[in-house]
Amino acid sequence: MLTSLLPFLWAAAIDPCAPIEAAPPSPRDRGQVAVYLGIGDDELRAGARDTAIVAFQEVVRREPSNPHARAALARLCQETRGAGAGSGGRFAEALALMDAGRRREAAALFEEVRLAEDESAAALLEGVCLYELHDDRRAEPLLREAAADPALAESARVFLGLLALRADDRARATELLRAAAASDSPTLRQTAAELLRAARRDGRGGASLLAETGYDSNVALTPNGTPTLPNSRDGAVGLAAAGSWRPLGRSGPYLRGAGQYRKQLQLGAYDLGAIGGALGWRQFLSGAASGGTVAGEYSYDFFTLGGASYLSAHRLAAEGELEWARVVLALNAFARFESYPQAETAGYSGTRLAGEATVSLRFVSDLLAGCGYRLGHDGAREASLAYWEHGPACHVWWSARADVRLLADASLAFRSYEAPDPMTPTIERRDRIVDGLLAAEWNVRAQWALRLALTARKAASTLPDVYAYTRVTATLAAVWMLAFL
Repeated sequence: MLTSLLPFLWAAAIDPCAPIEAAPPSPRDRGQVAVYLGIGDDELRAGARDTAIVAFQEVVRREPSNPHARAALARLCQETRGAGAGSGGRFAEALALMDAGRRREAAALFEEVRLAEDESAAALLEGVCLYELHDDRRAEPLLREAAADPALAESARVFLGLLALRADDRARATELLRAAAASDSPTLRQTAAELLRAARRDGRGGASLLAETGYDSNVALTPNGTPTLPNSRDGAVGLAAAGSWRPLGRSGPYLRGAGQYRKQLQLGAYDLGAIGGALGWRQFLSGAASGGTVAGEYSYDFFTLGGASYLSAHRLAAEGELEWARVVLALNAFARFESYPQAETAGYSGTRLAGEATVSLRFVSDLLAGCGYRLGHDGAREASLAYWEHGPACHVWWSARADVRLLADASLAFRSYEAPDPMTPTIERRDRIVDGLLAAEWNVRAQWALRLALTARKAASTLPDVYAYTRVTATLAAVWMLAFL
């Protein structure tokens, strides 16, 4: 398999113990590392030992601190020198179990190898498995043992930093991750930098400021084919600020507040202002297989439209998430009590109820995709505005690089109204709404980010002349973030 990709490598000596000279960093290295790791594992399982050695050596050339390749080469080196011949197969088996997501079985097998060989590579990978199983008490001494090996020290520091983050020891986590961020390995350096940003975001408090500009193809939701539709297009500029405080750290009570103002360039009647706050409790579940959270929240929001009071809303919400191996299960529900003070919109006042269940799969650490189903009811005071809604929704989240994140989301909603529209009493109103979102975020600096979002909505209805419309928006925002550890 490797022969077809890199025939020139066969000129090199197939010695797993040979020193490896690091190659100059290249933007292509990240993708190539993943390819060579796959080749090495496949060839090792197939019994092609020399081919596997070459593949793992290529990984280390491009990423000197890669723990998987270093551990594999260490084991192959021991086999070559006649040491640990009895445990070499068990080490490879443990690697395969780990790659398959069977962390508990892999940890037990790595423990056998470590006790038989006093092997730091096995200690590192056993510690990683235990970290992912949330067994932090056993993981920490193993990672400290691995950190004493210069070849594995930087990788071990990253996971020790993750343990410190989980224990809410921000100072210790920052110290460890800063050391790892100085690594010669581009991938390890980027990973540590991303975790440092996460440590800042997950601190006890933070604040952010946002400035944005955007375009909306249909601000007023004008029906398709209406002669005035071009007049509903407009640009906008906006400002927003938000702050949060978690006095006990990640788990425990929290306070959140936010405000925003968006000014339309032409349609001043749609200028939007909003202010709101929330009080809640979030608990991280350390006993779960691979992590989880539960949270409950009360929030209040007040909106103005065109400078006049538009909506006052109280909201109660609950959510829970559990990750098992590579599967993420999530449930959320809310009740929102809405009051529209203006006479022309008072009929929309009432209680909205909604819930959603989602199942996602984490293909790799930086790629998550899943689908769910939503069910909701809008109990508007005016029966012709009240409806039931249900439909599927899917999403893909991808951290393309340590400083770039991408999100895609699509949903389909079916609405059935409780009473006919007064203007067409003989026709039952049913709507079908398709929504799409594409978003990207780029961390330009530690505290600065750029966000680009594109949305699209296509609404169909049994009353197309009144309720069928199309809307597309595009927004570019600059965000400044400050966190308090």
